Amino acid sequence: MRNIGSALVVLSAMAVLSGCATKEYVNNQVDPLNDRLCKMEAKASELEARINALDGRANTLAAEVNTAKKMASDAQAAAARAGEKADGAASRAESAASRAEAAANKAAKAFELGQKK
Repeated sequence: MRNIGSALVVLSAMAVLSGCATKEYVNNQVDPLNDRLCKMEAKASELEARINALDGRANTLAAEVNTAKKMASDAQAAAARAGEKADGAASRAESAASRAEAAANKAAKAFELGQKK
């Protein structure tokens, strides 16, 4: 019975002692994971910086697009005003041409009458 008790104590001690990890073992297991984690954090930081740069560029481009839209709208309004002025000028030119033609016809008749006398 004494041998069985001693054997149980020895077996229990071996189980407890073999279950404990040494500091070196833990470091050997954790260091590769820590290295990978550091690399992943560096990559995440790099990607975040690139995203921020692209976001800034997108904001700049959006502002430039809005400026271009405003300029196009202003140009369209100016073209419409110029078209209206051109239409008015064409109308006045047609009216002036009609008056000139009428005056020419009147002058031709007056000339004919002056020739007949």
